[in-house]
Amino acid sequence: MTTTKEHQFRPRKLPARTLQDATRRFTQREGTAYEEWFTYRKHKRVVDDAIASQLISQLGITPSLKASLEALYEQAEGRLKFLRDVTYDRVHTFSLHPGLNVLVPPYDANVSVKLGSNKPYVQASAATGEFGVVATAMAGPTSYSTTDTFGAGGVALVIVPSDANRTLFIRPYFQWSYSFSCESHGSPTAHSHGAVSVAITGHRDGERAEFPDKDCMLWTAGSDLWDDASGADSDVFRNPDSELIVSGHEYYVVTYSCRAGADSAKVRIGWWSAAFVKLHCRVPFVVIREF
Repeated sequence: MTTTKEHQFRPRKLPARTLQDATRRFTQREGTAYEEWFTYRKHKRVVDDAIASQLISQLGITPSLKASLEALYEQAEGRLKFLRDVTYDRVHTFSLHPGLNVLVPPYDANVSVKLGSNKPYVQASAATGEFGVVATAMAGPTSYSTTDTFGAGGVALVIVPSDANRTLFIRPYFQWSYSFSCESHGSPTAHSHGAVSVAITGHRDGERAEFPDKDCMLWTAGSDLWDDASGADSDVFRNPDSELIVSGHEYYVVTYSCRAGADSAKVRIGWWSAAFVKLHCRVPFVVIREF
């Protein structure tokens, strides 16, 4: 015969500040990642443009070349894809028992970030455990310009151990798939990147502790005057790369997320670049062993 020990911390209603804190931390972390990428690309763009201006200074745009550039731009516009944003506010909190625990959606909350001159479409569904980013960076069409896009989305869940001193091994089944295309039609370059991430905070006696994040870059690529770049892949964010091991707290907030970004440019003579990104993730269940 077994008896169930009451949790030392079992909130009837999760404090609002808990998810607010998780959302704020997610936004700050992804905002920092965007700023680092944007600053890097801004300086690289200066170098790229200086080199390109020397290469094309003696070239002109013929009527046939202009017609081809316009046709390619029209085709690129037709590849824009849209996702509808969905928000679920149900908060229920997962309470554990010693041994093996399997958690499935609905999870507790959604997180999302949309940055850049061309905001991406971010999907996050706590109801299904699915999240993703669809982003396009396509500068123009009429004057010199650059454009950048950056998005991140994910789901969060609150985990309450049966005892604050127990150790948890948290292992998600984290699927991901992506496709991207970076195209240069002339000298302007285009770039894109994508990654998946796991983050966790522990809470005890009103204090918060941040554990090291787990992060995995899926791709980083770019096009140039000589060649385009494209790719697609799918797999699982595997253990131990996505595994978390924690102890000593009354409850934890875990966030599973992905991010993607891209940039492109256009020059006055009509040459342009574009980047298209689609990143989709799913966490259908999380296995937690409590010791």
